[in-house]
Amino acid sequence: MGKLLLTLLLAVTANTSQASSRLLIAVASNFEPTARALASTFEQQHPAVSIQLSSAASGAHYHQISRGAPFALFLSADRAYPQLLADQGRGIELKNYARGSLVLACRENWGFADAMQRISRGAARIAIANPNTAPYGRAAQQVLNREGIAPPYVQGQNVGQALNFLGAGAVDCAFAARSQVMQKPSIAWAEVPAVYDPIDQAGLLLQPNNQQAAAFWHFLDSDSAKSIISSQGYQVEWHD
Repeated sequence: MGKLLLTLLLAVTANTSQASSRLLIAVASNFEPTARALASTFEQQHPAVSIQLSSAASGAHYHQISRGAPFALFLSADRAYPQLLADQGRGIELKNYARGSLVLACRENWGFADAMQRISRGAARIAIANPNTAPYGRAAQQVLNREGIAPPYVQGQNVGQALNFLGAGAVDCAFAARSQVMQKPSIAWAEVPAVYDPIDQAGLLLQPNNQQAAAFWHFLDSDSAKSIISSQGYQVEWHD
């Protein structure tokens, strides 16, 4: 499956080699709605640029990029994966662009403590993202460990799929990013105590000689970009 996706990505690049205005960005699943808003604003400022987003778990993107997937930028849900790529010489200008927050979404407005009790005694089912590839899944695993709740859990490939399980009625609760539930006003959710490692989301400029990629990379530091990111439920660092 991974080889097929890589082949398709390479084919897209080959077929559009003359259309230098297309910018392919790998983005963590939780950040995809925010990335769409950022892309829209950037495209308005740069009409000649067309941004194409590829959304997946950060670990999945890491493996794709390691095998040569032609992304211009990587917006991860943690710092570890882009750091590994930087150490391999696959990109430059590693930087944090947001800090995420984990929430618990449920089919009923139970509150965190009540939901954990229900899950602990088997009265409710919980979905989390794959902790081996998804940083928000890793954070969810830390919370469950702290609560003394052992597997099995319903596991999604990424945090978006975990939340989709809740929407489909397959589970009663799901750990998600705050930014995701802010887009779904019909979902009841509760803040999760900060017993997990901070979710510092970092990115990497993979094609430093690509002027459009560099322009988007610097755009992320602008007040307009930070305002968009902040409005979507993330913490950002504002410059004086």
